[in-house]
Amino acid sequence: MDISLIVQISISMLLRCWLCNSEFKTLLQGRGEISTPINAWKNLVEGVTLSNNNINPYDGDIFHESPLILHTFKFLLSSQNEWIRWSIPYIFILCDVISAVLLYYMAKSYMIQMAEIEKKNKYKYAKNITRILINIEDLVNVPKYVALAYLYNPFSILNCICSTSTVFANLFLCLFFFAFVTKKPILSSIALTLTVLHNIYPITLLVPACVHFHHYKKSWKLFLLSFFVCSSFFFYICLVLMSFDTSFIGSTYGFQLTVPNLQPNIGLFWYFFTEMFEHFRVLFIVAFQINSICLYVLPLTLRLYKEPVLVAICLTGLAAVFKSYPCVGDTALYLALMPLCKYLFPFMQQGFMVACFFIGCSMFAPTVWHLWIYTRSANANFYFGVTLAFATSQIFLLTDLLFAYLKRDYTLENGIQKTINGKPARLVLD
Repeated sequence: MDISLIVQISISMLLRCWLCNSEFKTLLQGRGEISTPINAWKNLVEGVTLSNNNINPYDGDIFHESPLILHTFKFLLSSQNEWIRWSIPYIFILCDVISAVLLYYMAKSYMIQMAEIEKKNKYKYAKNITRILINIEDLVNVPKYVALAYLYNPFSILNCICSTSTVFANLFLCLFFFAFVTKKPILSSIALTLTVLHNIYPITLLVPACVHFHHYKKSWKLFLLSFFVCSSFFFYICLVLMSFDTSFIGSTYGFQLTVPNLQPNIGLFWYFFTEMFEHFRVLFIVAFQINSICLYVLPLTLRLYKEPVLVAICLTGLAAVFKSYPCVGDTALYLALMPLCKYLFPFMQQGFMVACFFIGCSMFAPTVWHLWIYTRSANANFYFGVTLAFATSQIFLLTDLLFAYLKRDYTLENGIQKTINGKPARLVLD
């Protein structure tokens, strides 16, 4: 890690420190795009307060975090040491920095592996494809781009200064990607377990992880075994912390799967189930959750069997779009992983349109919210239209990425110059 990157990390820390101590924090903490019923700071504080008063925080509809988060912040918020309570916002900043550092070293390892694979298979490639291969500059620059894409993404900054628990989920997910790429099955299983404790949707990453570790020394069995051992261990810890009261299961995983709270957010569930007739609710809940958790895992894994890292990135992005209570912090993480696919950028077609959608939706969402809630000159349809456009732009980005991989794979074997009946042609996948 060079000096310039360390300076940029320091600047991002100072930016977060300034925003954490400004009036923007109070203004933004209640925003539905940032805080959800699961990750909101005010819900966490209320859960700790209920626990301190010997009231089970899982009995109501306020607290939906894991017992590990509850008791960690119970210690921090109830501490008699003023310095510990003062340091809480800076813990979130530190977690963001650690996440960026993990992403940097993960990207560095991944690019080296990709370059080695291309060097090994170069004899299979066409002759005129040198300029689309990974070069030395990519080995140096891509890890920096990944780290900076996370540190300076406005979505991750908002996520951090509003003290949402998604910061910790992203940290564990970054640790998983680091261990995943660097071939550490036990560490990756621990990180994935801690991520799944926060929300159930990253469970889909089990499949690409097994495929990845199967490619290296057949260690997928060790990964699966350690995942189930870690899951059992942490579940037992949660039971001990809650005095063997199992009500937290329904208030965490049950809450995510049944979607009882229809508070507006950047997802697709809330509006649909507001309009849904009650007797159809179970059917469509099951359909939506199958789409969120199961539907894309097998097709992506079978088609991209040799690229489990790309599968993991796509599944992370799909979870950020289709989960029941998404926030901008979820989007920030997989966007930070996009520079890993820099070698696919020349084959992507939708970049400009997706960027315009992202910028437009980021501007229109708070505007339409204000018109709907405060001035009453709009309604829920306007806000849902923005969230639907935001979700659509993310789907365009992910499908464009997958099509780019297929086009590059074809180009490596057949060459860059393409002709039909002697005339220049261009490969387009519709």
